[in-house]
Amino acid sequence: IDVDATSALHKKGISATDDSFKFIWFEDHESEIKAIYTGSEFWESASSVGGGIVLESTSFYAEQGGNIFYTGIIEGPFGSFQVCDVQIFVGFILHIGSLTGESGRFSMGDKVICKVDYDRRKLIAPNHTYTPMLNFALREVLGNHVDQKGSIILPEKLRFDFSHDNRTLWRLMLILLITNTREAKAFALLSEEGIAKGIQKITAVTTDCAFKAMELAHSLELEVDDTSKVDESLLEKKIASLKTRVDSTLIPAVKKAHIRAKISVL
Repeated sequence: IDVDATSALHKKGISATDDSFKFIWFEDHESEIKAIYTGSEFWESASSVGGGIVLESTSFYAEQGGNIFYTGIIEGPFGSFQVCDVQIFVGFILHIGSLTGESGRFSMGDKVICKVDYDRRKLIAPNHTYTPMLNFALREVLGNHVDQKGSIILPEKLRFDFSHDNRTLWRLMLILLITNTREAKAFALLSEEGIAKGIQKITAVTTDCAFKAMELAHSLELEVDDTSKVDESLLEKKIASLKTRVDSTLIPAVKKAHIRAKISVL
């Protein structure tokens, strides 16, 4: 929605979307359609939409601050509207998606029910929670000069960019793996790399994704330990295969370094 479009909404007396309900879990939210946007103009009603719908209030989180949007459905007299993207424009939240099932027609003033996909939200929430925790841990270990430069929070992982000149994070990785797992289900720091002068990037996973990364690391380490039993004629090929798999597998960075060290002495 461009500036002219948001201005048009204000002139119609439509207030910015109340999104305070996004903090409530596992509850459907009742609302009302205040505007239907086609991608270029507003309509009173439509059977399909290229832009999306603006509600009076919503329980959907719009993409912002590096945090991914929520998905789900909006139900009304028209049927179901599948929400596949949610964006915010000067306070107006646009729910982007399409009608599902039999064709219906939605109109301004329709009463609707917002149903967030809470299974997906449960994957996003831990990554959102760990971002400020990660920032705190970095400042505690590396110093107050550390400054967050950006973040991307997805259901499957989180990315955290920060200012730091020296790549001295191996000790930090160990600290994070110990302290953060006390606070929640699981946390695994997968990688740390420089992306620009004085800027580092951390990629991490939480909950079930973290457990999976740890299990993969354990399995690989057992395989490396068993390599000493391999026939000498097959050893070189086995080591090459292990190196490739360790490099490409998403496992905790500390364990990856540890397994690489084990392979180097085979």
